[in-house]
Amino acid sequence: MLSDMSDGYGSDRAWIAAVAGGDDVASDRFCRAYLPFVRRRLRSRWRGSPLRALVPDAVQEVFVECLRAGGALAHFDGDKAPSLDAFVQGVASNVAARVERREARFGTRCCRCGDRILAFAMPGDAEPAERLAAEDAAVAVRAAVASLDADPAGPGHSLGELVRLHFRDGQPVREIAAAWRQPADRVHELRRGACARLRRRLRALAGATGLPRSRHC
Repeated sequence: MLSDMSDGYGSDRAWIAAVAGGDDVASDRFCRAYLPFVRRRLRSRWRGSPLRALVPDAVQEVFVECLRAGGALAHFDGDKAPSLDAFVQGVASNVAARVERREARFGTRCCRCGDRILAFAMPGDAEPAERLAAEDAAVAVRAAVASLDADPAGPGHSLGELVRLHFRDGQPVREIAAAWRQPADRVHELRRGACARLRRRLRALAGATGLPRSRHC
C-alpha cells in the first residue's frame, strides 16, 4: 500500500515517520489507506462471533494505537518488519486480542442474550405449536427488556433503549455514544451493566415461564 502514500515525503521511511510524528496529511493518508484493510481483518476474525458488533469500535482502537504519540508506528522498523501491511495486521491482531480479553472479563457471553431476544421475537418457521410457545416466551423476554427502560443511561436515555439499539438494531457502541454525546467507554460500561441486569432477569424468566436455561445467559 505504500506505493502512492509516500508521494511528497521523499521516501517510505519519511512518510511513516511523518505519520508517527502526527503530520495531519500523512496521518489522513494512512487512515484512508488502512481503514478497509483493518476492518476486513477484524470482520474476518470475528465472523460468526458476538464480537462482530464491536468491529467499528475495535477499528477505531487500532488507529488510536497506531497514531497516538509513542504508539505502534513510532516503533515501526522497516528493516525488521516484512511490510507495513504485516505490521498493521499485527497491531490489529494485538488490539483484537485485547478486546477479547476485556470482553471476557466483563461478560462477553451477554452478547448472546441479544441473539436470544431476536430469536424469541422472530420465531421464524417453527411449527404452529412451537411458534406459539416461542411467541409466549417472546412477550416475557420483551417485557424483561422493557423493564430496563426504568434504568437511566444518561439524560433522556435508558438501559432498555441501549439494549434495543445495540442488540436488536445492531448499532455499534461507538455510534450510540456519538448520538448520545457520551464517551464510548462510558456507554461500554452501561452495556455491560445492562447485560448483567438482563441476564439476571432472563434467568428469573426461565423459572417463571419455562424458558430453557442457558449457560450463555
